[in-house]
Amino acid sequence: MIDWEPIILAVIALIGTVIATLIPVAVTAFFNSQTARLEKLKALADHNQTIADGIVQVVQNTYKALTGGEKFHKAFEKLDAQLHLPAGQTQQLIEQAVSGLTLEFGDDWAKLGEPSTTTPVIPDQPIPQETPTALPSADLYSQG
Repeated sequence: MIDWEPIILAVIALIGTVIATLIPVAVTAFFNSQTARLEKLKALADHNQTIADGIVQVVQNTYKALTGGEKFHKAFEKLDAQLHLPAGQTQQLIEQAVSGLTLEFGDDWAKLGEPSTTTPVIPDQPIPQETPTALPSADLYSQG
């Protein structure tokens, strides 16, 4: 009769060794894949927020006569056309952009949306009276 006990113990030891070796490798691979996925999502979120920041700045500078709600709708339309996100995410991106840019620019942010009360002054520079009568010769350019 064959004694199965040493064979069973050897199989159990082999299975235990394989499990002890593969579990840390599998756990490390799982966490690395999750980290890579989260880094990719963060990069995408940062990219979307950068686009939203730019659109909000353009709307704030371009549509100065509009109310805040009208500016929001303009920014919403432009951002939606660019990113095609759900409405809630688009609204959140705009709100974060306005909040961040308000903190960054402070009082100057509100001034961007207001019409200017001062007339720009053009510096007084004399207009040259003599105009060139001929173009410089090609010899000047070939001597380099």
